[in-house]
Amino acid sequence: MRIIKDFRKIAFLALCCLFVYSSCKKEGTNSASQNQKSITAQPNNAPHISVPANMTPVSGPPTTQHSPQNPKGIWHFTCPKGCPGGGGDASPCQKCGMTLVHNQAYHQ
Repeated sequence: MRIIKDFRKIAFLALCCLFVYSSCKKEGTNSASQNQKSITAQPNNAPHISVPANMTPVSGPPTTQHSPQNPKGIWHFTCPKGCPGGGGDASPCQKCGMTLVHNQAYHQ
């Protein structure tokens, strides 16, 4: 008797799973084919996108200005000859005219 009860439970669960699987599959197939029909029927229509009124356009990622010296007083770019001073970019050295090079110690 117990085997028959267990078999009934398993059969019931299997039928429920089969029903749910088949109904989801049919729904997904129908909606996909309907979406495909609407897309191909109107290829020149652009999607409607609503933008909040308080949104301002941004042209790119925000830029951050780095100080030429860090809080320890180390220059971001220094002269390769070792001239005193430095700068915030790879510009010519004020003393010898060579192009300043990046100083990795600035980031430590």
